[in-house]
Amino acid sequence: MLRVDDSGEATCRCPAHMEFLGREDRHPSFSVNIGSGLFACFSCGFKGTFGDLVAYVLKVDRAEAVSWIRARGTIRQVERLMAKKTPATIDTTQQINEASLALYIPPPREALDDRNLTAKACASYGVLWEPTEELWITPVRDENDVLLGWQEKNARYFRNRPKGLKKSHTLFGLHTITYGCSRIIVVESPLDAVRLASAGIENVVASYGASISDAQMQLMLERTQHVVLFLDNDGPGRQYRDKAAAAWRHRIGISSVDYRNLLDCDDPEGLDPGDLSDAELIRLTDLTVPASLMPYLLR
Repeated sequence: MLRVDDSGEATCRCPAHMEFLGREDRHPSFSVNIGSGLFACFSCGFKGTFGDLVAYVLKVDRAEAVSWIRARGTIRQVERLMAKKTPATIDTTQQINEASLALYIPPPREALDDRNLTAKACASYGVLWEPTEELWITPVRDENDVLLGWQEKNARYFRNRPKGLKKSHTLFGLHTITYGCSRIIVVESPLDAVRLASAGIENVVASYGASISDAQMQLMLERTQHVVLFLDNDGPGRQYRDKAAAAWRHRIGISSVDYRNLLDCDDPEGLDPGDLSDAELIRLTDLTVPASLMPYLLR
């Protein structure tokens, strides 16, 4: 029998006891958090995410488990049932938490190869994959690593979840940055940050677009004394590069990549970090131009 307490913990007998301990669970020691979707057995040690649990019980792989959950309304169906026991002012169906990501899987090999990304870099940044519509899932977290929502995208489609998600006060990948690092490299797109990390380049964040807000610069200033602007080599990228450099050059060391340092490239117009090879990325991030020289060199 499943019991749910006031804290949102659902308890029942563990489904993995026989496999792990060779006996059935006689006293309910298995718990699933309705909010996060995380589960654990405090007797045999079986634990994981909601997707892992469905995959185990149904004896299917995680992709099939995701499809099964989606067809039944996801873990939020459980939240809707719980909502009947909570005050009407609390809308549990709209909550964003770690359980919201339970439907998604690690990016498959073909998707990684298509963008020249590594599974390790994706895992480090928390990037996931929606297999039905073949969408990249890039989480949006605040400076305390609390999930605010995520972006869904592929070559033809883009959407923020939830709608109206504000990203100007955080940076994608901020949780990967260590305080006191020698520099932070900022790119526009979350997947560009993962691309640089896949090439072995550390301390990379994304600003969710060409514009870099004062709040985002302040987050970087708290962690480093040198910011490298690696924005797209197009009109908006150059415009906001110069704007950020002019506004912050007296408070922090600012430099920028110069796409003209690319070898074997006569016209770098329109390129972005995702277009480049590992060697080109390393070369550009090693050869940067100080803010004071940008007006003269980067035109």
